[in-house]
Amino acid sequence: MSPPRKSTSVVELFEEKSLVKMCAPMVRYTRLPFRLLVREYDTDVVFSPMILADSFVKSEQCRQHEFTTCSEDIPLLVQFAAKNASDFAEAAELVYRYVPNIKLNYLYFSNGFGPSFVSRMPFFVE
Repeated sequence: MSPPRKSTSVVELFEEKSLVKMCAPMVRYTRLPFRLLVREYDTDVVFSPMILADSFVKSEQCRQHEFTTCSEDIPLLVQFAAKNASDFAEAAELVYRYVPNIKLNYLYFSNGFGPSFVSRMPFFVE
């Protein structure tokens, strides 16, 4: 496996390196074992699977199932799909102490996400 990285921040990694290798998120595939495997091939940044923020906030069982990481899993970008700002903020607060890189996935096209979400973007600016 590659030597430990200096930073857990994706932004700092882009500042440090001229070429950053990323593993794009894949539905139900980018769980911890897969992320550790791709890191063995010098992948710099990996994404978590997309996590529904409202379920993550409401359910301890969902949190245990959807979010796992370890010290070798850095930097990691955790991605949430959210229908409103409060769910996104609460979900981000739950993982921030483990992973400072959090992404809002607003292109998920189901159940109030995606285009209908984008039309409510001013609400998220708060």
